[in-house]
Amino acid sequence: MKISVIEPLGLSENELRDIAKPITDRGHELVVYNDRTSDIQILKNRVKDS
Repeated sequence: MKISVIEPLGLSENELRDIAKPITDRGHELVVYNDRTSDIQILKNRVKDS
């Protein structure tokens, strides 16, 4: 399963890595975007295939 986080979470890289590990260990793909956008087309692209 592809999981997309389309807005920043405000976590450090270490915190994000700790959260992502159990997800990726189960074979899931985690995509995290570190910027915000209100552009609908960009948001659609971010969640595509999620």
